Amino acid sequence: MTAAPEDEWRRGRAMVLAAFVGAGLSSAPIYSFGVFAGPLGSEFGWPRAQVIVAQALVSVMIAVVSPFVGIMVDRHGPRRAALLGTIIVSGAIASLSQLQQSYAAYLFAWTIIGLGIGLASTMVWLRGVTTSFTTHRGLALSVALCGSSVGGAMSPALTAAILTHWGWRAAYIGLSVYLLLTIIPIAWFCFRDPKPTVGATQREKRADAAPLPGVELAVALRSRNFWLLALAFMVGGGGITSFIVHLVPILTGRGMPPLQAATVVSWMSIAALGGRLASGALMDRVFATRLGAAAMFLPVPACAILLFGRVDYPTCLAVAALLGVSTGAEFNMISFLTARYFGLRHFGALSGMQFTSFTIGSIFLPATIGVLSHGGDYSSALTILAALFAAACLAMLLCTRYPAAEPALVRKQAAAH
Repeated sequence: MTAAPEDEWRRGRAMVLAAFVGAGLSSAPIYSFGVFAGPLGSEFGWPRAQVIVAQALVSVMIAVVSPFVGIMVDRHGPRRAALLGTIIVSGAIASLSQLQQSYAAYLFAWTIIGLGIGLASTMVWLRGVTTSFTTHRGLALSVALCGSSVGGAMSPALTAAILTHWGWRAAYIGLSVYLLLTIIPIAWFCFRDPKPTVGATQREKRADAAPLPGVELAVALRSRNFWLLALAFMVGGGGITSFIVHLVPILTGRGMPPLQAATVVSWMSIAALGGRLASGALMDRVFATRLGAAAMFLPVPACAILLFGRVDYPTCLAVAALLGVSTGAEFNMISFLTARYFGLRHFGALSGMQFTSFTIGSIFLPATIGVLSHGGDYSSALTILAALFAAACLAMLLCTRYPAAEPALVRKQAAAH
């Protein structure tokens, strides 16, 4: 018998809290990256482009290690990966405070940060939420993912304040301590691997110890649904990242003042938060793949407006709303749809592969758009982006219905958290 929704939240709220805080680990170093770019360039004479290479290194490392981390999580649980990754990220960030003239040392530190973020990626934190919830899984995942936005908002303000008063070396130490003090205590006490229910019968304990239901890894990799989802997430992730990187140049190239263009991007972030929560609640009530198709389609009219419409401030806020809602909904879908289509037996490995697809798109498509728009003309780039988002929408629509409803064992294992 399925647990009542209020029981599900009572048992799983600590896991959601831990994932909410832990999700901020992925965003904090990246969102605060720009705070350090200028001071490092001034200190060591490095061009800005040379400093920013480290950001691409982090994305590459995450893409490479995510499938292997997923396999580790399937075998040993997410807790030790999350804690170890948090310590590695914090230590590597602190080591940057001792940076001298060596550019190789700078890149090496960011490579280690990428490894740590891969070990404690959002997908790892969401594993605990996914196995703790069934009825309200979509909403629980969305609430946990909001931690990425909160962490991304707090870390630049914190590092900028420290940098202003004590310099960039102290700011790296402050960011490291912030991550350790906010994540480790909550993760240590709240983020737990599944354990048998206290007072369970021998039969129940054997059920708890049994492998989680789900398809075998080889079967999932031969599934049409797996590759359709991977394609949709790759294109969707790359397309949205392209807008995050290029929206300000697109708008300023059409005559909008830089400050107004920046506030449009900020509005996009706010809309993403709303889209994340709304889509999370809807995923529990509708066929989420169709919801994902709608999210993938939203940027198509946004591209059309930027190509053919008036670029005034209210219109651009509408464009930002379309892009933001799409952003919030898309990332929600990775864990949810992986669990619904393939079960929890190899959830870590499969969600890691889907996350890698998302990351690969986020690395290469923005760079491609930059090449296509050389000289400031984004017309061809926007046309290609619209076509790619339409293709991602079609890929979602071609996915079949869910397999049979998750068996009672999944719900029982979730209740054991």
